[in-house]
Amino acid sequence: MSSGAAFPRSIVAALLVATLPLAAPGCTTTVGATPTPPPDVRVRVNHEPALVPQGTTFEVYAARQGLRARDGRLLSVTGSVLERHISRGHIELNGQPPNPTHLLARGDRIALVPGEDRAEGTARVSTVIRGRTNAFVQRTLATFRVREITTVGRISGDVADVRVETTGRRRVPDAVALTFDDGPWPGDTEAIVRVLRRERVTATFFMVGSLAAQHPDLVHAVIDAGHVVANHSFTHPIDPSFSALADHRIEGEIAQTATTLREEGATPTLFRPPGGSYDDSVVLQAWRQEERVVLWSVDPRDWDASRTSKQIVKAVLARVRPGSIVLLHDGGGDAPHTIAALPEIIRGIRKMGLDLVPLAPYRRR
Repeated sequence: MSSGAAFPRSIVAALLVATLPLAAPGCTTTVGATPTPPPDVRVRVNHEPALVPQGTTFEVYAARQGLRARDGRLLSVTGSVLERHISRGHIELNGQPPNPTHLLARGDRIALVPGEDRAEGTARVSTVIRGRTNAFVQRTLATFRVREITTVGRISGDVADVRVETTGRRRVPDAVALTFDDGPWPGDTEAIVRVLRRERVTATFFMVGSLAAQHPDLVHAVIDAGHVVANHSFTHPIDPSFSALADHRIEGEIAQTATTLREEGATPTLFRPPGGSYDDSVVLQAWRQEERVVLWSVDPRDWDASRTSKQIVKAVLARVRPGSIVLLHDGGGDAPHTIAALPEIIRGIRKMGLDLVPLAPYRRR
């Protein structure tokens, strides 16, 4: 074959095929694909489940999550914090001090163990109140020699408990106090004030704060007529009972009503819990706000719409004695029978030789 001769087409084709790259049979790999990461590890932190990437050390996880156990605190008798770092909190891993390089694995348990809290010590302070006064939980007009005993924090001075001890013989005045609850109530409160003015009687009105806020004109009418305006909580909670409420709720019910009444010109120093429900906590919250708890000794159940005016009169006059505190109502919408009974109640009490007086204010001395 001469040098200028061309290759046969069959030979050229064979050479081209021989030079092409051979594909691996069955290969499906995509260039640049991200491999699937391993599943997270499930651990528990303070008994709650948490997911942690595999290969994470305890030290790295704690730093990422900002894990820190609270230090122990010094608390006052009211629960406020006096000092925050009296003992060290610590972290445990599976019940042991943690190894920083430990690789967290399924089922590991991390616990943040707070330092131990400690309450301040207490002291008892006894104060003799000058003169004579009513018992702190008042049910009658009787007066006593009184000694006030408080339990206070040695560091904070906060009061944790208050007791009032009465000593000596009690004195009972020849007088009765009429008290009215659950107002102010449009129509009924004005009608009762008119009866009292006509009969020349000064009484005590325990007002619901939310109603006083709605009807400030009625608060002014009672004050202008010379009557005592007192505190009967802000929302009148009875279910659950008032004493079953949390301390902060009891405090708020008393404080919010006191603020509302003061804004209208009253000076409330007496507190009647809704339904008469009280315990040591209610007494303490009232004392802290310089109000005395007042109950009653005569209850004709005039709030019951089925009671007639005659039944109300009979119930009051059968039970009233020197020093009695009579519970009546100007609120709730059931006052018509009370209004009708009121003149006869007043006259019947006066026929017994008893005066009608308002409740004396509470003053911490």
